Amino acid sequence: MSKEKLRRPRREICVGDLSDQIILQDRSIAAPPADSADFTELFVALDGVWASIQTLQGRIIFDDHTQRDQVATHEVGIRYDSRVGAETWILLEDGRRLDVLSSEDLEERHEWILMQCTDRGPSANVVSEL
Repeated sequence: MSKEKLRRPRREICVGDLSDQIILQDRSIAAPPADSADFTELFVALDGVWASIQTLQGRIIFDDHTQRDQVATHEVGIRYDSRVGAETWILLEDGRRLDVLSSEDLEERHEWILMQCTDRGPSANVVSEL
């Protein structure tokens, strides 16, 4: 008996769908001043890239960092970037920030990344809410 590999369509993003410019950001947290209990979030721009952005409905993802379910509001696809992970944030052109809940290297070929994100608004102070 010979083994035949079942063909299935490759999961990839069409280059023509990369119509939105975004900025990938890395977030760090600064300790609060002595007279405050609020941490300060610092966002450092990693790179500006072209992306495919789609809105989602009803997808819930368990967030390992906060130990709670998060509702994914957007799916963002970009060319592969090894710096992208669950700590990455995305700044949209209109000033809103998306928190990356999960990222997937499509087909594990280091060509495309598909990220499930949640909208945190223009000036989210998520650290204080946790």
